[in-house]
Amino acid sequence: MDKKESREAERIWRIVKTEYEKYISYRDKIIKSGLVALLTLPFVFMFLMFFMPSKVVFLCLWIISFIAIAIMLTYVEYKGYYYKRLFGDSDKDINADEKGKEVSL
Repeated sequence: MDKKESREAERIWRIVKTEYEKYISYRDKIIKSGLVALLTLPFVFMFLMFFMPSKVVFLCLWIISFIAIAIMLTYVEYKGYYYKRLFGDSDKDINADEKGKEVSL
Protein backbone atom coordinates (compact mmCIF):
# COMPACT_ATOMS: atom_id res chain seq x y z
CA MET A 1 0.00 0.00 0.00
CA ASP A 2 1.32 3.39 -0.85
CA LYS A 3 0.94 6.50 1.31
CA LYS A 4 -2.21 7.73 -0.44
CA GLU A 5 -4.06 4.45 0.11
CA SER A 6 -2.79 4.30 3.67
CA ARG A 7 -4.08 7.82 4.40
CA GLU A 8 -7.45 6.96 2.85
CA ALA A 9 -7.75 3.79 4.92
CA GLU A 10 -6.81 5.73 8.06
CA ARG A 11 -9.42 8.41 7.27
CA ILE A 12 -12.12 5.76 6.80
CA TRP A 13 -11.07 4.07 10.05
CA ARG A 14 -11.38 7.39 11.93
CA ILE A 15 -14.87 7.93 10.47
CA VAL A 16 -15.97 4.45 11.56
CA LYS A 17 -14.44 4.98 15.02
CA THR A 18 -16.35 8.29 15.33
CA GLU A 19 -19.61 6.57 14.34
CA TYR A 20 -18.88 3.89 16.96
CA GLU A 21 -18.40 6.51 19.67
CA LYS A 22 -21.68 8.18 18.69
CA TYR A 23 -23.40 4.79 18.82
CA ILE A 24 -22.01 4.11 22.30
CA SER A 25 -23.36 7.45 23.53
CA TYR A 26 -26.97 6.85 22.43
CA ARG A 27 -27.30 3.04 22.56
CA ASP A 28 -28.61 2.72 26.11
CA LYS A 29 -31.02 5.61 25.68
CA ILE A 30 -32.46 4.10 22.48
CA ILE A 31 -32.88 0.66 24.06
CA LYS A 32 -34.54 2.10 27.16
CA SER A 33 -36.95 4.25 25.14
CA GLY A 34 -37.68 1.31 22.82
CA LEU A 35 -38.62 -0.92 25.71
CA VAL A 36 -40.81 1.79 27.23
CA ALA A 37 -42.49 2.28 23.86
CA LEU A 38 -42.94 -1.49 23.53
CA LEU A 39 -44.72 -1.58 26.87
CA THR A 40 -46.92 1.49 26.39
CA LEU A 41 -47.68 2.27 22.75
CA PRO A 42 -49.33 -1.03 21.75
CA PHE A 43 -51.54 -0.91 24.85
CA VAL A 44 -52.65 2.61 23.96
CA PHE A 45 -53.66 1.42 20.50
CA MET A 46 -55.39 -1.63 21.97
CA PHE A 47 -57.31 0.60 24.40
CA LEU A 48 -58.34 2.90 21.55
CA MET A 49 -59.31 -0.11 19.44
CA PHE A 50 -61.96 -1.12 21.96
CA PHE A 51 -63.43 2.35 22.50
CA MET A 52 -63.29 3.99 19.07
CA PRO A 53 -65.57 3.22 16.11
CA SER A 54 -62.73 2.54 13.63
CA LYS A 55 -61.43 -0.69 15.10
CA VAL A 56 -59.56 -1.90 12.03
CA VAL A 57 -57.37 1.20 11.87
CA PHE A 58 -56.28 0.86 15.49
CA LEU A 59 -55.78 -2.88 15.08
CA CYS A 60 -53.42 -2.19 12.17
CA LEU A 61 -51.61 0.49 14.19
CA TRP A 62 -51.35 -1.92 17.11
CA ILE A 63 -49.70 -4.58 14.95
CA ILE A 64 -47.47 -2.10 13.13
CA SER A 65 -46.26 -0.60 16.41
CA PHE A 66 -45.12 -4.03 17.67
CA ILE A 67 -43.29 -4.73 14.42
CA ALA A 68 -41.69 -1.28 14.14
CA ILE A 69 -40.39 -1.28 17.71
CA ALA A 70 -39.03 -4.82 17.33
CA ILE A 71 -37.24 -3.84 14.12
CA MET A 72 -35.74 -0.77 15.78
CA LEU A 73 -34.44 -2.74 18.77
CA THR A 74 -33.08 -5.49 16.52
CA TYR A 75 -31.25 -2.90 14.39
CA VAL A 76 -29.65 -1.29 17.44
CA GLU A 77 -28.43 -4.65 18.73
CA TYR A 78 -27.18 -5.73 15.31
CA LYS A 79 -25.24 -2.50 14.95
CA GLY A 80 -23.58 -3.20 18.30
CA TYR A 81 -22.72 -6.71 17.14
CA TYR A 82 -21.25 -5.28 13.93
CA TYR A 83 -19.02 -2.90 15.88
CA LYS A 84 -17.93 -5.66 18.26
CA ARG A 85 -16.83 -7.79 15.32
CA LEU A 86 -15.22 -4.86 13.53
CA PHE A 87 -13.12 -3.79 16.50
CA GLY A 88 -12.47 -7.32 17.74
CA ASP A 89 -14.33 -6.93 21.03
CA SER A 90 -16.40 -10.08 20.72
CA ASP A 91 -15.88 -11.09 24.37
CA LYS A 92 -16.12 -7.63 25.93
CA ASP A 93 -19.20 -5.60 26.69
CA ILE A 94 -19.72 -2.75 24.25
CA ASN A 95 -20.10 -0.34 27.18
CA ALA A 96 -17.02 -1.53 29.05
CA ASP A 97 -14.53 1.17 29.88
CA GLU A 98 -10.80 1.03 29.13
CA LYS A 99 -10.10 -0.93 32.32
CA GLY A 100 -10.98 -4.13 30.47
CA LYS A 101 -14.20 -5.08 32.20
CA GLU A 102 -15.35 -8.31 30.52
CA VAL A 103 -18.76 -9.91 30.29
CA SER A 104 -19.32 -13.64 30.16
CA LEU A 105 -21.45 -14.53 27.18
